[in-house]
Amino acid sequence: MLFLAMGTQWTVSATGHAIGINYVSLESAMKLANIKKKKRASLFIDVRIMESAALDVYREKQN
Repeated sequence: MLFLAMGTQWTVSATGHAIGINYVSLESAMKLANIKKKKRASLFIDVRIMESAALDVYREKQN
């Protein structure tokens, strides 16, 4: 759910290409979801893995 909550928080280049998730917004989303501090680090890694996979798919579609 956290990754889906970040759907509107992607940084996009001036040419319209996705760069990645805004991590400041990710931290805010975790706080708003009342995720305990000790779980945030592992969730951050999980979201980064999903972000990387999403960017791979995005780049494949651009070619």
